[in-house]
Amino acid sequence: MITTILLTIFYNFILAILWPIRILPDVSLPADFLASFGVIGGYLSGLNEIIPVATILTILGLILTIEGSILLYKSIKWVYQKIPGVN
Repeated sequence: MITTILLTIFYNFILAILWPIRILPDVSLPADFLASFGVIGGYLSGLNEIIPVATILTILGLILTIEGSILLYKSIKWVYQKIPGVN
């Protein structure tokens, strides 16, 4: 019962945060944009015979995670150094 209440509060909090985004009108994509996914899929299927696409995506995800962590660290360090009296 407590878990249900906490999850309901969390759900309503997320809905309140996303309210400005949810009131925006729906976006319709042009057909050419959607057709481009089929073309990309064709390129990836040819590449999948040489190197598995799952491996490429995993490596790319790891690289982006490491680079994002470094950027976050440098950003926090920069903000911390902007505090007066901190060297």
